Amino acid sequence: MLQELVDLLHPLAKATDLTQGEQVVIISAVVPTILSLRRFLLEALPIVRFHSAAVQEWLNQLHERFFFLYSRLDIPVAGRHTTRTLAFDTVMFMMAAALDPKYGFRWLQDHPGKQEVKDALRHRIAG
Repeated sequence: MLQELVDLLHPLAKATDLTQGEQVVIISAVVPTILSLRRFLLEALPIVRFHSAAVQEWLNQLHERFFFLYSRLDIPVAGRHTTRTLAFDTVMFMMAAALDPKYGFRWLQDHPGKQEVKDALRHRIAG
């Protein structure tokens, strides 16, 4: 049970470390990190044995806090959303990720949409 929790918390800890950078620009890491965490949680949900409620709640919180970013990325998410967007509804986060050589458009591999949706996003950001 404890090992499962450690395995679940590891990607969350990595995301926290990455987005708390003091010496680097972190805006380009927002979209890749959020998509990667969402994918990890969705893949973990059907296989966890002891912490499925925690995984579901983390997923709900991710959807709620970044609802407007998911909307901008054409990713439908269920549930509620808050009115405080923290400007996640701007294209700036996607552009920052695309312009960063570390990420480019590789973060689209974690996007759940069809290839047409991914191509449209790539065109919208680059155009």
